[in-house]
Amino acid sequence: RRQRQMCIRDSFWGSLKRGFFFTFGSLIPQMVIGLAIAQLLNHPRLKLKTLWRGLVIMPWLVPTVTVAIVFKWMFNDIYGIVNHILLSMGFIKTAIPWLAIEDMAMGILIVTNVWRGLPLMVTMFLAGLQGIPNELHEAARVDGASRIQSYFRITLPLLLPVVMIAGVLRTIWIFNFYDLPWVMTRGGPS
Repeated sequence: RRQRQMCIRDSFWGSLKRGFFFTFGSLIPQMVIGLAIAQLLNHPRLKLKTLWRGLVIMPWLVPTVTVAIVFKWMFNDIYGIVNHILLSMGFIKTAIPWLAIEDMAMGILIVTNVWRGLPLMVTMFLAGLQGIPNELHEAARVDGASRIQSYFRITLPLLLPVVMIAGVLRTIWIFNFYDLPWVMTRGGPS
């Protein structure tokens, strides 16, 4: 009985550790890449803004189970396109069972989750960037501030509430994520 309790306790702590790793491994790239894409989409001289903004939101429209199945097929060791490309380019000698190896499976789950959740971050950050008045940047330019100084002293501080809200919401959603890992790995290696 004591051995069973220890096994359950170890399983719980291992699951919690993997849950935190998955959450923050997904959240940080989503926030960094999301902010960079939002900056690009907010650039005043960007042509076809509406088209680019529409394309960025597309991954969010695809159901999570569909995304999981497509990525599972892509990384399949027998007929997956990733192995096919890597084999044909000579980077690997034999097919790799991506979702059967613990570290690789977690990495693929994180990449899939980043791809799936990125549009939400881009949309939230873009909304926050558009809420910053241009007059503040113009006044900073008149006062002699460089673009980098203007970015770190005006844009980021004014965007901080949006970053905090997006981070908290996405952390909760990712930590409670169940369908993507289950469909891709069925509980997978560990």
